[in-house]
Amino acid sequence: MRIGLILALGLLAAAAVGYLVFPPEGTSPTAVPAADEGESPTEVPTLAGAGTRAVGGDAQGGLDPSRLLAELRALDPEAAGRRLEQVGTGRTGANVPYDRALVAYLLEALRSGDRAAVQGATFLLARIRPLPYAEVQPLLAEEEGRLRMAAISILSMWARAGESYADPGWLEAFRDPDPKIARFAWAVVCGGVPYSSVLADFCEAKMATEEAAAWFGPGRALAGMGPEGLQRLMKLLDRKDPELDYEILRALRFARPGDLEPFYPRLTPWILGEDADVAAIALAALQQQGDALAPLMPVLIKAWKSEAFGVRWELVGLFERLGPKAAGAADVLLAALDEDTDDRIVTAAMGLLGGMRALPERVLPRLRTALDEGGDGPAARALGAYGAAAVPYLRSALESPDENVRYFALMGVKALGASSKELRELVLPLIGVDDGELAAKAAEAAGSMGEAAAEAVPLLWQRLRDGTLKTAQLAEIYGGIGPTAGAYLLTRLGGEAEERASALRVLASYRYGTAFALDALDTALLSKVATDRRLAAVAVSAAANPPPPKNDAELEASLDFVAPAPLRRRVAALLRPLRDDSDRVTAQVVRGVLAQLARMEALEVGRQAER
Repeated sequence: MRIGLILALGLLAAAAVGYLVFPPEGTSPTAVPAADEGESPTEVPTLAGAGTRAVGGDAQGGLDPSRLLAELRALDPEAAGRRLEQVGTGRTGANVPYDRALVAYLLEALRSGDRAAVQGATFLLARIRPLPYAEVQPLLAEEEGRLRMAAISILSMWARAGESYADPGWLEAFRDPDPKIARFAWAVVCGGVPYSSVLADFCEAKMATEEAAAWFGPGRALAGMGPEGLQRLMKLLDRKDPELDYEILRALRFARPGDLEPFYPRLTPWILGEDADVAAIALAALQQQGDALAPLMPVLIKAWKSEAFGVRWELVGLFERLGPKAAGAADVLLAALDEDTDDRIVTAAMGLLGGMRALPERVLPRLRTALDEGGDGPAARALGAYGAAAVPYLRSALESPDENVRYFALMGVKALGASSKELRELVLPLIGVDDGELAAKAAEAAGSMGEAAAEAVPLLWQRLRDGTLKTAQLAEIYGGIGPTAGAYLLTRLGGEAEERASALRVLASYRYGTAFALDALDTALLSKVATDRRLAAVAVSAAANPPPPKNDAELEASLDFVAPAPLRRRVAALLRPLRDDSDRVTAQVVRGVLAQLARMEALEVGRQAER
């Protein structure tokens, strides 16, 4: 599914700048719409995306501008552009000391039209400290829209780093003669920049003196500036203008997590009001507030009395964000299973109850009944989320004569986690049944049992060979079972050509933890069959991937994952002979992995320098 999670996400910010400055063919270079109703705030390049550590440089981990400039000038233009992109957009980077000659070179690179050079120059200019605003200001007056947008991207990175001297640039960008670029500037600010009295004065005056069409950017910008900006935005409610009030409520969804808590009393009348559309907009404004919503739970539970779908749907989203802290809503959610006529709300209520694990003595029997009534995956997964308490209910469902009930019960077993092994005697026999869909669900459930399902490993392999299971499914299942499955898979590498190819495809689909297979894969890398070499290269690369993330925090942490040095070197040694492989795809895969391993090495060097 991927060569490496960090390879894709580590270059995300660089790709964002590339799209903004050089859109795909057929797209206007200035066609960057501002966020509209129902959309999330526009994502823009940030300093975090460019990195905070050094790539090369002095002994303190910094980047020597003179040495970099000399290196760039010694290269031909194409190679210099690639090097500039590597330094500028790598996840490892640090603030760069000001050097007039380097700044002149970077400004010229922006004008060069070379995609790689422009990406690198944009990020590097944003990292130079201190960089006089006068050096960037001329870009805002350039005739080419892409250069003005590059300047706005630089301003955004300055602002997110707390550089107040970007203020004059924002005012120029907001007044850009191309309305699409002006809207892009507003969208950047709506992503959240530190509070600035200059920007806040400008936004407040625009909302107080101009018509509704001009409120989009200023309102969202104030909301994203933190408590001071929100205070000024909420003061505009004193004007008692219904149209302005509505626009302010829409803007509040751009507020940072936790910033709206002081204003909950002001929002409560709208949440509980009779106008369902306004209530839904007010609730939508709270979606980014996270755990800070806990004090508002009594109001949110009371708001459930509204039968409007829009209101209840926004409440579902808020309860989901609160997780177990929304357990106080369990009663109204349980009632919704019988009273709400909208299947979307009923399905969501089941999922929420499973996430809360609240009122098990009342919720579990109701969810079990839902399976008999034709309930599907949501009811089963909600049952499984209750863990050990749900085992008796899922056991009775697996013993049901109704095949549909057993099918969905297996989805619940998979969701049980470690407790699923208590049902192995009912689940494992189902892997061999003639009904392929039921067998596949049983196989997936077995993957959650760990080594308790080891006896099913050979049968699972046969279900792959007969087409019941797909390659990716078996890779996930074997990964869940553990070492026994991995060892069995390695024995398949010694089989006939077709079986060996199947084993390689499964290993290539392993997202994590193929270190156990490196010795066996060494032989496959030498195969005369190009497909075998390609699959083996992908499988080897997975050994250096981060562990499987269990939540958003672990996913974010995986961006900076560095595989242990011995493992990195082993993977690199295995793959290096294939960097010029006769199979073009294999060579591309190998070069990409080797580049990522080099980034890991640089990241580790930067960490050691910081210590």
